[in-house]
Amino acid sequence: MLKRGLTALLAAVLVTGCAGRADDPEPVGGTEIEAEVVSFSGDAYTPPGFVAVSDHPVDLRVLAGWFAVKRSAALWRDDGEPRWPGDDKPVPDVDGKSYVVAGGGTGCRLSSGAELYREGDDLRVRFTGGLDRPECFRPYAAVVQFAVPQAAVAGARTVLGDAILPGAGPGRSVAFVPLGTLRGFPQIAPAELATPAMYDALRQAGAINLEQVKAAVQREPRSGTRSFAFVLTGCAETGAVLVVSPTRLTADLTGGEGTVCDAAAYFLATFEIDSEHVPAQAVPAVR
Repeated sequence: MLKRGLTALLAAVLVTGCAGRADDPEPVGGTEIEAEVVSFSGDAYTPPGFVAVSDHPVDLRVLAGWFAVKRSAALWRDDGEPRWPGDDKPVPDVDGKSYVVAGGGTGCRLSSGAELYREGDDLRVRFTGGLDRPECFRPYAAVVQFAVPQAAVAGARTVLGDAILPGAGPGRSVAFVPLGTLRGFPQIAPAELATPAMYDALRQAGAINLEQVKAAVQREPRSGTRSFAFVLTGCAETGAVLVVSPTRLTADLTGGEGTVCDAAAYFLATFEIDSEHVPAQAVPAVR
């Protein structure tokens, strides 16, 4: 649906008070893309502009970090997690596929599916199915993630008329260092760089790759950015992502699916983020 179409729909919802049955979703124009819905919520609290295109599956919690400074539309619960219903089933990363995320208003209709279209360099989403809610105390918003052939979305610049956001969120991975199995299962608090305390704690715990660790924790952030470091417990993961909410910054390990370890492995993950995307009250924390 075009952005102007969405605006008109929301205006109609406010005028009618969401009473009565909604019409079928309006056509959005363009050519339909062969797209598989890999995750969906019909009641998602997503703010305007919640759109992304990525060559890898998008973690919606990570994408939500773009909106943390503005605390958009009560998107987060008090525990820092987004309010949409939890669907923790991992989305497989398939070669040759791109992943398109779009959130949009559906008025009084609690939709159950979605279709993807393209016209020029704009990708358009039509939310379909579901039930009308005559009580409709607030308009609904849905969020969908599609898996599509990469060629089908190559060159796209907008989704629903909004500029495409990087699916990896505002944080950028700087270093990811395997530390081996540490002595005593230490709990090393995350920290903003630069600090020698983290290096000293890891050295005393028997971490490997100490030269890489030292370089990572001593790296000065570039002008206009801030840097954060986390020691994470895992198995055979291959990377990490920064999760930003209005009150905290946390990190999650990624990759290494299906592996089994006899003992916990540890990793140092450091990130850089533009200062403007760090909420004033947010502090580094352990999930």
